[in-house]
Amino acid sequence: MTQAARDRGAPAGERQIVWLGLALIAWIAVLRWQFFLYQPTGYDEGLYLAAAVRMLHGARLYTDVWDNKPVGIYLVYAAIAGMLGSSRFALNLASALAVLASASLLYLIGRDATARRRPGVIAAFVLPAYMLDLGADGANTESFMM
Repeated sequence: MTQAARDRGAPAGERQIVWLGLALIAWIAVLRWQFFLYQPTGYDEGLYLAAAVRMLHGARLYTDVWDNKPVGIYLVYAAIAGMLGSSRFALNLASALAVLASASLLYLIGRDATARRRPGVIAAFVLPAYMLDLGADGANTESFMM
């Protein structure tokens, strides 16, 4: 069976959702590519990662490792370091995935709240750009706590 034959069998709404998802992934990649290539890990991200790696090796937060942030960001970073490793690429990939998840959820909220797809699409595409304006660049707390 050819791709065209399969597409004819799929409802138009399903194809639109797939294209919307791919477009959203591409949009986030365009907005965040410089974090993967050029931007060094910031002070905050380095501190969160260092604390998370120490926690993975048995250190206790606020006793052996101390910072003034709530425990959530250290648990997120520990999960990233445990699953993806402790590289800048891993942090930025996890941050981009968190932005994608937030934008996708915002699409669903906008769609369900208005019973129309357009508000959800607009919200999903505005959020990743707006997060950069808020300073939620790289892998900082704002990306993960949305």
